[in-house]
Amino acid sequence: MKIRSVVIVGVAARAFPWDPEDEIWAINRAGVMYPNAARWFHLHGPEHIKAAEGWEHFDWLKRRAKPQFDSTGVVRPRCAVYTPRGESQVPGSIAFPYREVCADLEFDDPETWGDDSLEPHLHNSFPLLIALAVMEGATSITLDGVQFGYDRPAEAWAIPAIEFHLGRAMGKGITVRVPQGSGLMVPHHLYGLAGPGSI
Repeated sequence: MKIRSVVIVGVAARAFPWDPEDEIWAINRAGVMYPNAARWFHLHGPEHIKAAEGWEHFDWLKRRAKPQFDSTGVVRPRCAVYTPRGESQVPGSIAFPYREVCADLEFDDPETWGDDSLEPHLHNSFPLLIALAVMEGATSITLDGVQFGYDRPAEAWAIPAIEFHLGRAMGKGITVRVPQGSGLMVPHHLYGLAGPGSI
């Protein structure tokens, strides 16, 4: 079954209204901010999460992933919580499908990558989630609650990979939305017809 519309949300201020049909995917701390998210992606090891976010955050993550019986007697997690390999300290968590995403991108198996690999463009959560949404057949991908800037070196390194995967999605006919002023997909001019030295 194709997912219609995915909203990948971070912790910055929201810029868009969300449709009730949107599937909300929260990254890291956004999973606490948006407890009704369908999926929560925390692609870090437990020790990193505890050190960076605190024990309370890690406990919240575990509670969200904990399997429980629904009204039909089927065991389901409160939220689909994704960790890098399906974390034993987070019972019910789901291993992120790195191999499947890489296969869809026609990249080599990620287990074979070296430190000098030029292929991935998958070095932060946002491009991984965009690639996953494309693989799962999303017709619309919105990034919301995001703020990047080339003037902030800690964030600037992420921009090219995010824009690569947004461009790939657009090339497949998927509608893409990013907040104005987010530092992503910044509109410029059509070279040669506008801007410095144009005709």
